[in-house]
Amino acid sequence: MKLPVAAILLLLHSPTVLHAQHAQLAPLIDAVQNSSDPSYAFVRCAALRMAFLEWVDGKTITQEEVNATKLSFAQFVQVADSIRHGKNDPGNIEIADDVFEDLHAIKALYLEHLRSSYASTDTAFDAMWLSDLKTCNSIEQ
Repeated sequence: MKLPVAAILLLLHSPTVLHAQHAQLAPLIDAVQNSSDPSYAFVRCAALRMAFLEWVDGKTITQEEVNATKLSFAQFVQVADSIRHGKNDPGNIEIADDVFEDLHAIKALYLEHLRSSYASTDTAFDAMWLSDLKTCNSIEQ
């Protein structure tokens, strides 16, 4: 089954039901260097964007920033899907289940990281988060 990108974007507003109790995220720069999956960085960056939007819930950023983050999210997802499934059609709006499932699993890890960081330091966006954001911004360029 494939999901249209519009359906994926709607999921940005759905609560995460997964809880990552045992897994932790390695800094993205390290994970990318050690990954044999060329799509991993794109899935991870999409998950970072998705977790960010869920965390801030539109309260601390402008609508313009929300829209830009959603666009970035969609682009990362489409690139990941293209890499994994050899698609070269930029008009393709369907996302494979494996990308969708990985995206949600990683988003859950990011949200757990944000909660844990906030609970222990009163700052959700810690050094690892900011490093991952910087890495994703570099990839996006």
